[in-house]
Amino acid sequence: MRTACLLACAAVLALSHPALALTPAETAQWREDLRFMAETLPATHKNLYHSISPAAFASEVRALDDQLPSLSRAEVIVGLERIVASIGDGHTNIYPTRDPRIGFHTLPVRFTWFEDGLDVREASGAPTPPWLRDLSAPFRLEHVGDLLYARINTVQNAPGETLAQFASRLKAEIAATRPAKLAIDLRQNRGGDGTLIPPLIRAIIQSESIDQRGRLFVLIGPATFSAAQMLTDAFETYTKATFVGEPSGSKGNAYGDSRKIVLPNSGITVRASIYYWQDWHPADRRDATYPQLKAPLTFDEYRGGIDPALAAIEAAAPDKPKPPRAPAAPA
Repeated sequence: MRTACLLACAAVLALSHPALALTPAETAQWREDLRFMAETLPATHKNLYHSISPAAFASEVRALDDQLPSLSRAEVIVGLERIVASIGDGHTNIYPTRDPRIGFHTLPVRFTWFEDGLDVREASGAPTPPWLRDLSAPFRLEHVGDLLYARINTVQNAPGETLAQFASRLKAEIAATRPAKLAIDLRQNRGGDGTLIPPLIRAIIQSESIDQRGRLFVLIGPATFSAAQMLTDAFETYTKATFVGEPSGSKGNAYGDSRKIVLPNSGITVRASIYYWQDWHPADRRDATYPQLKAPLTFDEYRGGIDPALAAIEAAAPDKPKPPRAPAAPA
């Protein structure tokens, strides 16, 4: 549903100028590009047909091929995007706003899927709520009452601080201030390099005062993706974290690490996943990591500067230690 709506939005923006149908020569070039993509994707992708059957994929390609003579350039590109999106993994994609050969323009507006629907998250000159400020900063650490808030926006090393150095800083802050709770925010984290994860997990495990149920919280949402999903998986496996927010944007067993396919005539880049990453048990059929504390964000909450996820964490009572089991009575 969301993919369909976003493709529709892309089509509206792309077609905001008068559309010109392709010339016969242009149609032939796009037909060659489409055929090249259809032949190269199965050869490049680790398993192209993990979510779509070969027959369904071929049908999508044939449908676009049949329509080419009546389409504009923008409509062809949206059609290519639709085919690639049908493959069903986020690392296999066409990115129209990043590819200069596509040349689509963006408006100074950002949309977000809130709990109550699609709405404008940010427009030029509009105020930004506190938890979304300074999103260009890879790592952020601050105290909110008796809660220590750590926002990790990327699983990468920053120019001034590596992820391992941030982990050490976080561990030192926990030891020095003894916060009642730690909230690690991955809601804006779209990934990076999964090999950088271990020092952060070790820092949390070694902080025994905080690695407890009801004290350690990880905030996740639809943008928690790729290596951020791997980080989520590591928290789930090795720590006592409670997940808060909305379902993550990926799953633990997923395709990734894409490679470029450049179409011969248009020069458009198509990316295809080449590895299968398996963090979960093979029989685990979840389509995301789901939070134990559900805290979806509505537009009114966003507009009012209210973060329901942080509010849920602040309201959560730490688990009380269980009393030792009484010894068994003598037989």
